[in-house]
Amino acid sequence: MPLSASQETVLEELVETLSDSATWCVIGSTDSVLRGLDDDPSDIDILATEAAAKQFRDRFSDGFTDTREVGQSQIDTYVVHGEEVEVIFCHREKSHQTPLIDLERIEVVQTEHSGVPLLPLEHLVTVYEQIGKHETVARLQSELGVSAR
Repeated sequence: MPLSASQETVLEELVETLSDSATWCVIGSTDSVLRGLDDDPSDIDILATEAAAKQFRDRFSDGFTDTREVGQSQIDTYVVHGEEVEVIFCHREKSHQTPLIDLERIEVVQTEHSGVPLLPLEHLVTVYEQIGKHETVARLQSELGVSAR
């Protein structure tokens, strides 16, 4: 399924609003749809550096609804244009939190039509392996021909 109009609006606003110095990318089912796969995103998942998560918090504070720790990550939840957005990052001062992937060392790629940043496929597979989403890894390998690192 394609993204809804409100999901498209949220992504456009993120691309326009977050500074070029903010390192973030879309993951999850929204990433799958942007890559041309058939999926039905119920939310928008953002993987971000701590600095990008702070920019997001500063810009979209009115939509903030929740924060929680899941595994090694912090997840801030927002509602933006009626869409749930989860920003996944780690606090560097919390020793038990470590990034799923070091976004500072990876060059994200932009989608052609909208400039939405995505992880290169091989790094996306690494993230999904770390969080135990083996079915998603198998799907990416099958449908997009990507191999595990």
